[in-house]
Amino acid sequence: MPRLFNIGANAYVIENGVAKDMLKAGMISVTPGERPELELFTLTRVGFEATLSLISSARLEDLGVLEPSL
Repeated sequence: MPRLFNIGANAYVIENGVAKDMLKAGMISVTPGERPELELFTLTRVGFEATLSLISSARLEDLGVLEPSL
């Protein structure tokens, strides 16, 4: 996932301090970009499980972040 992204018409950015905390917690790995806003984050299994504990899978599906389960 990119550091800078859109959900609907709204632009969002994952702040540097948050990204550092997520990296230290093992929630993401980082692929550097030419500029910080072009970095890519890969969610680890730990990060995926943490996300699901905070946001329901139904809500993530509604947002288009998670594909609907069959």
